[in-house]
Amino acid sequence: MRTKTTISPSPPLTIGLLALALVAIALVATALGPQGTIHPWVIVKSLALKAGLMEGPMSAESIIVWNLRLPRVLGAVLVGGSLAVSGALIQTLFRNPLAEPFLIGISSGSAFGAVISVALGYSLTGWSGNATTLSAFCGGVGVSIIVYNLSRRGRRIAMTTLLLTGIAIGGVLQSITTFLLLNYELQQIRSLMGWMMGSLAFFGWEQVALLAPYTLAGVSAAWFYHRELNLLALGDHTAQHLGLSLERTRLLLLVIATLLASATVALCGIIAFVGLMVPHIVRMLVGANHKQLIPASICAGGILLILADITARTARSGQEIPIGIITSILGGIFFVMLIRMRSPWVR
Repeated sequence: MRTKTTISPSPPLTIGLLALALVAIALVATALGPQGTIHPWVIVKSLALKAGLMEGPMSAESIIVWNLRLPRVLGAVLVGGSLAVSGALIQTLFRNPLAEPFLIGISSGSAFGAVISVALGYSLTGWSGNATTLSAFCGGVGVSIIVYNLSRRGRRIAMTTLLLTGIAIGGVLQSITTFLLLNYELQQIRSLMGWMMGSLAFFGWEQVALLAPYTLAGVSAAWFYHRELNLLALGDHTAQHLGLSLERTRLLLLVIATLLASATVALCGIIAFVGLMVPHIVRMLVGANHKQLIPASICAGGILLILADITARTARSGQEIPIGIITSILGGIFFVMLIRMRSPWVR
């Protein structure tokens, strides 16, 4: 009796296909918008004009592409990639398949830090944006350290305690953050509440320039430590036996994961569940080796957030839906399915 064998694409090929899909979906997202659909040739022409490869005036459509749509699409790639890689790191660090920046309170801590920075007179843009990002990073690191220590049972991280502690601390910080927002004028409250719910509506080239260095540094550092991440995934005893310094490595990788999540929160608010969904999907495509998992997560995270942003921009005529609402709906369904499936990662 013959047995069927399935040949799955190799991880490098899968990553290449994800990268091509990301470029194609980014092109579609740049073409679509409330101002109408723009022909792909106009997008190519806009890029060529800005790069100096063509000469001539910028048309109205080219200005829309360059000033509005392109930075927003690039922002979606940066934010989605950062959150996906942060989620992959956190799941490995805590050895918990349900861990991600939002669920364990890092996003709420980062939002709290960002609002404190704004209350002190800094803004979300320009050089002040770096101060806000630093404040968000401090808030995120503080929460992650508290959750980590409260969840430890000897050398083991209790999954239930981790989630409940993260949700409790995140809820408290979100309440305090909302209370602080009540001190602003009504128009400022509307703007900041829109930011809190997660939105790319504020994204321009200035925000892209602010976020890109943090994303590049965080993702590069995560990939550099892919061997250490693979050892941590084997368990503490095995990792230590193979010469890994557990506490030092965990702290370093926790800082990297928090930096990636905090930078996105400082600029576009809380976008939940991207760090939960993407790593699980990517593991099914390329396996658990972080050497392939990290670049694949960048592409898949970008794809997910671009698709969510297209929905946010076009679902309701004349009104934009906060992208955090869309990812929360998808993530909530995914979270329930993950628990019901009882996969090897979920115990």
